[in-house]
Amino acid sequence: MIGLLISVFLIPIQSFGQPDNLDSVSMFMHDSITDTFNPTISQHEQKPPLALTTPNGLYKVELIWEPIEIKPNQIVRFDVKFTSPFTNKLVENLHYDFTVTKDGQTIKELLDSFALNGLTTHTVEFPSSGSFSVMINVLGVDGAISQRQNESAAFDLKVVPEFPISTVIVMASLVAIMIALTRFTVLSTKRK
Repeated sequence: MIGLLISVFLIPIQSFGQPDNLDSVSMFMHDSITDTFNPTISQHEQKPPLALTTPNGLYKVELIWEPIEIKPNQIVRFDVKFTSPFTNKLVENLHYDFTVTKDGQTIKELLDSFALNGLTTHTVEFPSSGSFSVMINVLGVDGAISQRQNESAAFDLKVVPEFPISTVIVMASLVAIMIALTRFTVLSTKRK
């Protein structure tokens, strides 16, 4: 019986201690095999700042957020910085759209926003855990606004559950071991 409890205790540690297993656990928690999380940035590497250059190479978009670990029903502050990839200088008088989506549903959308000095801040409250996409679409600079520009950057972010499943499993295992040890101790003292 104690061997069974020890194996129950060690299985969660072994499966959750390996980085390769985190993606499969994440897929299990979100009931989705087709998770939209960007595979090039692992969950461990998802730390601000993240920077992407737009497809035509005209703008570099940098995304910083606080707090770093995003949880459901928590207000997250996003700082966005627009620079020229050629000069590394801030792009002034920039018009852009800021959109946050999950599974095709819009969580927050700010159309035709304006960054006077190339810096801007937005707050977002994420309603649940899972994969979210923060899309920033540059419309143009000064009066040169074009809805057809393909100057966008999409950042895929994970919102972690408030109580990760690994924590629940480890806690349940510890409780089971404590109960088993207590019973074993009581039985041992009764035999004497």
